[in-house]
Amino acid sequence: MNATKMTKSQLTDPLYHRKRLAEFIRERHPRLVQARRLIDTRSEQAAETYQAAIKTGETPLTALAKADAILFEGLIFSRFDTLRCVLATEFPMVPPGQQRPLALELEPHCEDVFARYNLDDGLVARSEYNHLIVELIETLRVYFQQNNLYTRWRKHTSYK
Repeated sequence: MNATKMTKSQLTDPLYHRKRLAEFIRERHPRLVQARRLIDTRSEQAAETYQAAIKTGETPLTALAKADAILFEGLIFSRFDTLRCVLATEFPMVPPGQQRPLALELEPHCEDVFARYNLDDGLVARSEYNHLIVELIETLRVYFQQNNLYTRWRKHTSYK
């Protein structure tokens, strides 16, 4: 949904925010898709925040930014999405259709790496993010070698 084409009444409706948050979670935090209470609570709070900001004279874009801060707080960084991106960029032998399911499978195997970092919403802007990515690449490389995944994908992947 494009917020610039939404009316003020649509932006004060929790359903608008619920749809946005549900889609975001589906894409970046698939393990949370059943977190109805989180989605419902955040959607209500975002709608209320938007409405309150408009009442105090904020512009619709500023009000929406405030609502988004409530809606996505603590969800900007995603272990799953980080792994999926690492697979897509660093392991071209992984078929695109396998990247999402494999990222979900690999999350628990990378827990030790993730545990060494502060995985807050600002991580991507800090230099430690690069260290995390390097560690994940090495962890995945070792995992693939130990489980013969390189060989399995080479057999099923044809290059033209």
